[in-house]
Amino acid sequence: MTNCLLHSPVEGHIIRLEMIMLSKLSHFPWQRILAWALVLGLLVGLYRTWGDWDRLPTNLLWCVLIVAAGGIVGWLMNVLFGFYIGMATNVIESMGIFRFSSDADKKIENGFIFVLSVVGALLALLLIR
Repeated sequence: MTNCLLHSPVEGHIIRLEMIMLSKLSHFPWQRILAWALVLGLLVGLYRTWGDWDRLPTNLLWCVLIVAAGGIVGWLMNVLFGFYIGMATNVIESMGIFRFSSDADKKIENGFIFVLSVVGALLALLLIR
């Protein structure tokens, strides 16, 4: 990783980009991704292969893997773009339109993971036969 520096206009501090990325990488939410992959993957797999019991275990595994891949893509999108959503929530709060809770960053991460897990489930529904 390159040694990029960011200048924060709010606090006047120099922040290392690699430290920001490493801190987000060290908190990989594998429990949430696994939970959504199991729930959505098993539901889609059962719906898709109902009655075709000889292919059920393989299709369930494929569905769970596709939904887990969607959750991982959601987490990566949060790592790359979650900062901008957080900035937008700060702007909305500073204008006095709406007040978000103190754990808005965690909710943004959960939103990315959930939405892309659902997209993965829909993709699994289309791909698995």
